[in-house]
Amino acid sequence: MRKKYMKSILKTFPRLNRPEIKVTGLIFALLFIAQIAFPQAQTLVWKGTVSSDALNTANWEPQLSIAGNILQIDSAKFYTNAPVISGSDSITISNLLLSRTGMLTIDLEDSLDVVYISTETPNLFGTININRGTLLVRRCEIDDSNTVVNVQTGG
Repeated sequence: MRKKYMKSILKTFPRLNRPEIKVTGLIFALLFIAQIAFPQAQTLVWKGTVSSDALNTANWEPQLSIAGNILQIDSAKFYTNAPVISGSDSITISNLLLSRTGMLTIDLEDSLDVVYISTETPNLFGTININRGTLLVRRCEIDDSNTVVNVQTGG
């Protein structure tokens, strides 16, 4: 049935049977599949309207999981609850955009759990509190005049 249908289409539109049209169609199909298989990271802006739980999607705009996405944390004056990444599992985010007066706390259940930033982060500003767990950044520059990194041991 399918072959008969395709032959009917090619008979009606003979130009579709040219090699360059087939290659172009194949390229578009591959690009479409790649976009579905490898979705692009989205920028999530911290709102903190529900709680300080960074894993709660209701605290971000748009309301998506932080895994694999870009986190934008603006000045602390724009939100009531500062974000805290907690939990019992490691998590990978695509990038972190932390403003000069923004704050992020990492408080994982196990000191071996990791928050990993997978792309090269050009600058980290603001305050990063690491209570428990590990922050692993592929490459970054920390502005020592504006950035505070507080590391506590334990757990």
